[in-house]
Amino acid sequence: MQKEGKTIEQYVTDLCLKNESCNFESLSDSMIRDQIVNGNLDKKVRRQLLGETELTLDKAIRICQASERANVQLKSFNAESEPVAAMAVVHERAKKTGKEKHYKPRQKDNKDCNRCGTNHAPPKYPAYGKDCHKCGGKNFFARCCFTKRKVRVAERIKDASDSNEEDEQFFVETVVKETSTKD
Repeated sequence: MQKEGKTIEQYVTDLCLKNESCNFESLSDSMIRDQIVNGNLDKKVRRQLLGETELTLDKAIRICQASERANVQLKSFNAESEPVAAMAVVHERAKKTGKEKHYKPRQKDNKDCNRCGTNHAPPKYPAYGKDCHKCGGKNFFARCCFTKRKVRVAERIKDASDSNEEDEQFFVETVVKETSTKD
């Protein structure tokens, strides 16, 4: 099994030395290749190696080396970005202590307002000071009125003795909830 921090070259060298002591001359390349696949610590690389058709020892080594180089580059990218993150934290602290004069608060995602139905900054909504045309309430539009909408209920009544379609009756009623506002 490849040990943490060991490169593929070091791992292959160790496998070759062990192989010489076992005298598997004709099977040495295939056995080393299999050990690279089974002993690799990186699950993504192992999956890639297993997915290869006609995997040779050289091909397995090249895939592992490419993965190692990519990991080294990723670490260097992350190391380069750390000072930027540290500067951002210091900059945030300066904003909180009031040392920076040109502070503008971050704009949050605007959501549809439950009083006017539009998307706007929280303190500025178009319904402020307006009357609802539905119920007369203040500071919201009729489309966002808090009173319940009219409910229409239709019931089908059938006489149990006669099931002719001509005898069916329908009743439609309207239920309205009225609210009054106290000034």
